[in-house]
Amino acid sequence: MNDKKWIKFRMFIWSLIAVLLSIFLIFNVFSWGGSYFNNNIMNWGFSTNNNMKKINEYEFDDIDSIKNITTNINNSDVVLGKNNEDNIKVIVKSNKGIKDKNSIKADKNLDTVSIEDKSNNTKGKFFGITKGIFMEVEVLIPDSYKGNLNIDNNVGDLSFVSSLEFHNVDINVKTGDIDIKQKLIANKLVINNKVGDLDAKTLIVKDLSIEGKTGDIEIEELEGKGSLDSDVGDIDCGIEKLSGDLKLRSRVGDVDISINRDLSFLFEGNKKMGEIESDLEFNNVSQSSKHFSGKYGKTPNNLISVDVKTGDIGIYQK
Repeated sequence: MNDKKWIKFRMFIWSLIAVLLSIFLIFNVFSWGGSYFNNNIMNWGFSTNNNMKKINEYEFDDIDSIKNITTNINNSDVVLGKNNEDNIKVIVKSNKGIKDKNSIKADKNLDTVSIEDKSNNTKGKFFGITKGIFMEVEVLIPDSYKGNLNIDNNVGDLSFVSSLEFHNVDINVKTGDIDIKQKLIANKLVINNKVGDLDAKTLIVKDLSIEGKTGDIEIEELEGKGSLDSDVGDIDCGIEKLSGDLKLRSRVGDVDISINRDLSFLFEGNKKMGEIESDLEFNNVSQSSKHFSGKYGKTPNNLISVDVKTGDIGIYQK
């Protein structure tokens, strides 16, 4: 290789390295507030949730005075379950021993139980990479608690492992799956998830708002009204009861709806690219290559509307 080719080759390699480092820094600083790489690269590749040990436990007994449970966690899985005792219990676990100042902590202030990760310690890290520390927070809630639940987590999965009832529920998860394994009952349920799937067995709500940027939304049984919105991902929703209108929208992804045969409703489907399929017998049908509308059942009042830019629409009987 002559000198000119060697110089060009070296310039290409260093340019490539500069571009990769720029992407690394931009992604770290702007997308995640400087915390994404600080806490998660090693968790993905080398950490494990096996051999988790309890490092802290908190109990809050005066249930009648507690109106809110809130989390503000940078990097940890959160598991919500039922407590057979009449108190709220918070258990913090880790796969490694960590200093108390770096641990997730719980505290009560006035009518709010707060579970927070206040640490932003970078000591002992190389380019912000942690030493494979994995944490989990378990929140056990008694049946007597009927207040609000507010989840604000950066990275980590969120799991509801028991049937739970709240007044209002507000969930914000930047990166992580949300798994509602049993029944979740709430007056108002709001879920925002940037990256990750949502799987729910049963949702019983008066008002529902779900927004997902990238990830599938799957609800086995829904009772209520509201909206489901996905930028990139499929939506699969089983509808048991409607208390008002329900709107489903996906920019890229299929939308499949399974209907309780006793329901009555108005339906309107719009798509740009894809098919609209159904095994239901609609009345007053109006359709074109990109639109379908009709009435189903004896006394249809509530509207189910589906809008898809790229993907198929399916509406079927359970």
